[in-house]
Amino acid sequence: MMMLSTLAFAALTLAGPQDSQAQTADERLRQKIAGLMQKLDTDKNGVISRAEAGKMWPKLEPADENGDGGVTAKELYEAWSGDNKALTTNDPISERVDAVFTRCDKNEDGYLTKDEAGRLWARIVGADTDGDGKVNKKEVYTYWKEKVGAS
Repeated sequence: MMMLSTLAFAALTLAGPQDSQAQTADERLRQKIAGLMQKLDTDKNGVISRAEAGKMWPKLEPADENGDGGVTAKELYEAWSGDNKALTTNDPISERVDAVFTRCDKNEDGYLTKDEAGRLWARIVGADTDGDGKVNKKEVYTYWKEKVGAS
């Protein structure tokens, strides 16, 4: 079912308007996602896994809504459109989160633990809402965004 949805999404994306100047931002986003899916989803199962994404995973990981270690076209679209687009743009909080993960995520698994974060853990522990002892970029981004908005 997921694969059918992804294929339908890609078909709609590729069937865009004939006049490229008439394309909306939404259509361009759908085309960008379809291109990523075509390029990175090497096993063609409708999911770009962490392994398939390689060094691009830090850019895609915030879209991994269900935390399964892979992203679908639908997850990418939902993360990169509308109010969620801050996760993919160069806003100050997103840049700070990227810098923290680049510096601290020693095993490059997309999560920070207390051991990896060191003294910084005190500033991000509030993002660990499920209490599993680790946080991902989306959790830290959301936590810091709420803190900034509350102050």
